[in-house]
Amino acid sequence: MRDNGLTLQSTYSTNAISGLTPQISAHDFQLSARTLATSQANLETCLQWHAEHLKRAQFNVWQIPFSQLTDWKFDESTGDLMHSSGRFFRVQGLRAKTDLAHLNGWEQPIVNQPEFGILGIIVKYFDGIPHLLMQAKVEPGNINSVQLSPTVQATRSNYTRVHKGKTPLYLEYFIDRTRSRFIIDTLQTEQNSRFLGKRNRNMVVQVDEDFSIDEHFCWVTLGQIRRLMQIDNMVNMNARSVIACMPLESSLKTSPLLPSDSSFSSILWRSINAIESLHSQNDVLSWLTEQKAIHELNIDLLPLRTLRQWQHTETEIKHCSGNSFSIIAVAVEAQREVANWSQPIVAQSNIGLVGWLAQQIDGVLHVLVQAKIEVGNLDIVEMTSTLSYLDRIDMLTSNWQPAFIDCFINPPANRVRFSSIQSEEGGRFYRMLNRYMLVEIPEDEQIDVPPGFIWMTLRQVLEFVRLGFFSVEARSLLACLDLA
Repeated sequence: MRDNGLTLQSTYSTNAISGLTPQISAHDFQLSARTLATSQANLETCLQWHAEHLKRAQFNVWQIPFSQLTDWKFDESTGDLMHSSGRFFRVQGLRAKTDLAHLNGWEQPIVNQPEFGILGIIVKYFDGIPHLLMQAKVEPGNINSVQLSPTVQATRSNYTRVHKGKTPLYLEYFIDRTRSRFIIDTLQTEQNSRFLGKRNRNMVVQVDEDFSIDEHFCWVTLGQIRRLMQIDNMVNMNARSVIACMPLESSLKTSPLLPSDSSFSSILWRSINAIESLHSQNDVLSWLTEQKAIHELNIDLLPLRTLRQWQHTETEIKHCSGNSFSIIAVAVEAQREVANWSQPIVAQSNIGLVGWLAQQIDGVLHVLVQAKIEVGNLDIVEMTSTLSYLDRIDMLTSNWQPAFIDCFINPPANRVRFSSIQSEEGGRFYRMLNRYMLVEIPEDEQIDVPPGFIWMTLRQVLEFVRLGFFSVEARSLLACLDLA
């Protein structure tokens, strides 16, 4: 198989005794990440398949007054917005205070969804190459209606059919361990500035049996899906989150699969496979522990109707400054498990900015990681990208600006290694967009690293991601890096 002029050799072979293929390894994921064309699909056919679904999508979303919501109501005693079943999620009020001067106290709505959902991708060998089963899925908050999504993307309320809709296709492979091999199964957080401690199971399962796929699904390599992420709003947040959890790092310093030229993909692969780093794993863990120990985050849940500086109208709950997110209601008609429904959804007033600052240190690319306090964090701080600036909630009480933001505002073109606009989760967020960037600074440029930041190789980042330490924004950006 040819890819970018390289002939790739797979470790794939059939187990003659059990009849099963070997369990997918980091080496195999590397192979898939370097492959852009197979007998199953290439980039052109993927784009045609997506374009056809965009053309055929029967999907309408429009804003409605809260009074027109079906099966949703404001609680009489608290004003909280909740589903009549008591399931799905609840919009509540929250008061937060930290030890940081610019975050000394504020109030906001928060989405409380305590149940774990499943975000899962089936992986299967074709031509000796691991392929991912992706879905063309419509969501009410998607800016372009149809995006590439995981094989299964469902809350517990969804897949237990609280909505009385259809059971998600291929769910059995994620709940029946006799049907598949669980390669990745990890709890990962979502937007902690909007959700209260929300986590989903991010899963990758390997299936060896043959099965037919529905027309709304297609097989792609890891390299193809990462290349498609270079296109704005093509691959959804849930898919990016799961893909970021896939192992890529090798125990070998060199691999015949990896490029040896001076391209940026070569630089990324060297960082993914780097044994040496500026800080050891123990140093990073100690730094993170210290950040949790020295900072404070105090939150109190409040009745939604009591929030100060938040205005409740017939169609919106918004901050009086107009500089933050809001809660609205939408009605939806779609070809999905449920054909018609209405729901509350979070809307954002501007495009956020998420960025890694990168630098080669002793010849190995490192990214600058931040320990950030957000109201929904389960453990005070969470590791995230150098910059994670979703909207102006941090500026409601001050004129503070985040560290290193100047590095991402109109940087020199030769420093920008990646830049695209990506949608956030369309089931809870209405057309919420972030610009994702990776900016590399010269190796000889000195920068002051504040205590809440640390340099890490991509190998270290990948290892901490699978342990559930990184934010969804950082995982999204990690997944977007083109390795082919």
